[in-house]
Amino acid sequence: MDALLDLAKTLLINYQSAGWGRENDYLDRVEVLTDGGTPPALLNMLKGQFNVTSAWDARGSGTAALVTEEGNAKFLERLQVAQTAFEAAWAADETQDGTAVGMITVCVGLGHPRTEMEKWFQRALTANPDSYAACGAKLNYLYPKWPGEPGDELAFGRQCLRSGNYVAGLPFILVRAQRSRAPQELMKFSQYLGENPVAWADVREYYKHALSKSPADRQLLREYAVWCAGTGHWSAAKKHLKALNGVPAEGVFATLPDFQTFVRQVDFKLKNAPK
Repeated sequence: MDALLDLAKTLLINYQSAGWGRENDYLDRVEVLTDGGTPPALLNMLKGQFNVTSAWDARGSGTAALVTEEGNAKFLERLQVAQTAFEAAWAADETQDGTAVGMITVCVGLGHPRTEMEKWFQRALTANPDSYAACGAKLNYLYPKWPGEPGDELAFGRQCLRSGNYVAGLPFILVRAQRSRAPQELMKFSQYLGENPVAWADVREYYKHALSKSPADRQLLREYAVWCAGTGHWSAAKKHLKALNGVPAEGVFATLPDFQTFVRQVDFKLKNAPK
């Protein structure tokens, strides 16, 4: 039974990127799981997740103006199927936070009231207080392009920061909220921070505490070094670059020469900074 549960959970992850074109493949595997005695709650969670993914496949990722009438109809239809499946899964088993997280994504697509989203968010946290997925799903709901109001996403991000739950990564939700307001490229986000003191204060607060808990985390070091440089904090940038021991962390610098050029730029700025 444990092996079947693990398989079902693996399928939940795999089919988040499966698309509607794999429906027959999906149904074949569900049949195997059903015959093997997988609990209905997990089967319904799998059904919900699959229909959420296929709904977004039908809609596409563009703005509402780019969505076709047929695509929107399929989007709404499949989300309704997903909602029914998630509700059935929750009725059968209230210990799976993935079910509640799935319902938050449905709330986004169907534009359900915030009270409905909050109900499922609290259910997710009751099932798993460390649910980063639940916080990420709620953040997505709160973006102004979906049902949220301007500023809601930042207020929630700061709430996650105050949680202090760095083990589960919840404070990083605030960084995600700020990054949603700027170009996604790391260097351009660095420029955004330099132009927005409030955003910089939020991001700096996160990295200060995160690095106090994980001072050797290379991803934290390289990101914070870039943010510090972008905001003119050259001494701090140098400090965190030094901790990388001359080896670039992945994600920012494509090559070692790129990293070394950045280090030289920081050294130059630091040397020529006003005393």
